[in-house]
Amino acid sequence: MVDFFGASAYWPAALADKEGELLARSVPKAFYNGPAWQACRSGYLQLHPFCEDCLMRGIYTPAEHVHHMIWLTADNYTDARISLNFDNLRAVCVECHNRRHATPRQQRYTVDERGIVSPLVDF
Repeated sequence: MVDFFGASAYWPAALADKEGELLARSVPKAFYNGPAWQACRSGYLQLHPFCEDCLMRGIYTPAEHVHHMIWLTADNYTDARISLNFDNLRAVCVECHNRRHATPRQQRYTVDERGIVSPLVDF
């Protein structure tokens, strides 16, 4: 497999813990700051300038994030078929990106198919 990420630049020794294992939460950060993801993200947003979730509701909102439908992990982020594949990406606005990453407890409202926002009621 081609090394898209420049192992020496994105796997620094500082990321390793005492046992030599990589800290999982540091791995995606290094990827997201790397040139391969930055180029992929820029190209995807050029093709999809509006939030794809909002467009499904007939709302035109500028996309600011590119979301991985299969979330990246320390185990899969070096697989370009997952991390850099346009078929696994979705352009979203800040609100929709936050909604996709919210746990049910964090999400305080819902948006129906017509785009109407309703608060969640806790019972």
